[in-house]
Amino acid sequence: KGAGMWALGYDDGYAELWQTLENKFGNPNSVNEITSDNNVELRLDQNYPNPFGQGTSGGNSTTILYGFPNGELTNEGYVSNISLKIFNALGEEVAVIIDEKQFVGFHKRTFSMNANLPSGVYFYTLNSNGVVLTKKMVYLK
Repeated sequence: KGAGMWALGYDDGYAELWQTLENKFGNPNSVNEITSDNNVELRLDQNYPNPFGQGTSGGNSTTILYGFPNGELTNEGYVSNISLKIFNALGEEVAVIIDEKQFVGFHKRTFSMNANLPSGVYFYTLNSNGVVLTKKMVYLK
C-alpha cells in the first residue's frame, strides 16, 4: 500500500491533483512556522513545479518546502537564522528568498524568478546554523 507519483511537475496546471494529494496526505503548510516537535529533520524538498517559468504552464513562480530542527530558545519559541538563496550555474547569487530568523519547523515559500534572467539550471541553497542543503531547478523562458 502506498502512493506513486511520476513527473508530478508536468501536471500542466491541473490543480485538482494537488488538492487530492493535500486532502490525502495533509498540507505541509498546516504546520507552517511552528511545530510542537523540536526534533524536525533538516529538510529541503524539490521545488514544484519543476521546470517552471514563462515557458511552462505553471507560470513564473515555484514553491519550495523546507524544515529545520535546531534553534535558540527565545521568549517566542525556538528560532534560527535561515537563508534560502538562488544561484546560477556559475555559482553567482541571483536572488535571496529568505535571510532572517524563523521559528523551528516546516515552512513553505513561493518564489518568482526575475524575468530578466536566462533559461537554465539554477540551484537553491538552504543554510541553517552552518548546515547547507542544495537542490537544482530548471527555469524556462
